[in-house]
Amino acid sequence: RHELALHAVGLALGAHIGFAAMLGDALASFAKRRMGLVSGARCRGLDQVPESLLPLLVAAGPLGLSLPQIAAVTLAFYALELPVARLLFRLGIRERPY
Repeated sequence: RHELALHAVGLALGAHIGFAAMLGDALASFAKRRMGLVSGARCRGLDQVPESLLPLLVAAGPLGLSLPQIAAVTLAFYALELPVARLLFRLGIRERPY
């Protein structure tokens, strides 16, 4: 019974984290359209921060994340997203290098 309850909490948290990531991406897209950028245009920071920060804020309580940890992971996502995207492009996994 305890394992089933933990599984349900894990599923709910995963759904909340996924929703927060999608919401962050949608908010970034909305902001980019308001800035007059076309679909697919890059906007360094706006492309990375909302979709990494919002899920971390959702998971902070259940996972015991501190603000410095949240900031560090958001910064790492910001710093690594473009190099990883370029690598995946070179490997033929992504269609665009960004």
